[in-house]
Amino acid sequence: MSRHPDQPVDARVELDPHDVPTPDVWPDAPPVASPGAAPVSRRAVLLAGLSGAAALSALGLTGCVASSPSSSRNYIEPNPIYPPGRSPAGRAAVRPVPPAPTPTGPAAPPVTGTPLTLRVIPRATWTRAAVGSNIHPLNGVHRITVHHAGGKPYWSTDAASTYRTLESIRGGHRAQGWADIGYHFIVDRAGRVLEGRPLRYQGAHVSDNNEHNIGVMALGNFNDQRPATAQLNALNATLNALAAAYRIPVQRVYTHRELGKTACPGASLQNHMDRIRSDARLARG
Repeated sequence: MSRHPDQPVDARVELDPHDVPTPDVWPDAPPVASPGAAPVSRRAVLLAGLSGAAALSALGLTGCVASSPSSSRNYIEPNPIYPPGRSPAGRAAVRPVPPAPTPTGPAAPPVTGTPLTLRVIPRATWTRAAVGSNIHPLNGVHRITVHHAGGKPYWSTDAASTYRTLESIRGGHRAQGWADIGYHFIVDRAGRVLEGRPLRYQGAHVSDNNEHNIGVMALGNFNDQRPATAQLNALNATLNALAAAYRIPVQRVYTHRELGKTACPGASLQNHMDRIRSDARLARG
């Protein structure tokens, strides 16, 4: 196999973002029975002496998965929150995250079309981590690819759960030797759009097809659930804004399965993408 763009030169195996496990039970998801197997606790993993990627895998914190078709500002909470002002009873309030280190490296690709007015929750809201050094500049935008998270269905709509989940996915990708979370933008079920990997860097979301490719991921497994209406509206807005800003024709807005052997982004989201690319809801270059 060829080397993943983010992996060290001496890496022995290339892994796609959708080839690593995700949480078996997402925050706030309905209980899921696991016949014949007891749930793995953090204490059990620590006592077993697991470390690195093995420990993350056992805890289900390594990011998105897809099966084959057969199966430096201080943090200010965006106002309003999506949905406005709501937080599940008993859940601790979202605490400010210290600002990440001042970014260095290449500049973001210049906007060549309509100014990008997309409202995005900054990366510093959910992580203080800097990207790794084994990373490449994006060097312009020629296409966009849509993904789902995969794994077990994701039902949460509160900001805190989204932030924890993204940090878990980022940690899983880092444990594989990658520079950072693989996606540039993430859309959650409440319609929040969050910055993932800074856009000035090449992503790690489609094996052998990351060059000049913006990765947009929707939280959920859309083989097993449907995207929320707010999520689809935010995804549509994100794709339209990016396509207009970088002059990307609809023919170069892909889903993961169209570029690789995977079930991603799931049947429901694939159907949605087919519809919006054919009925003028997605900008046409």
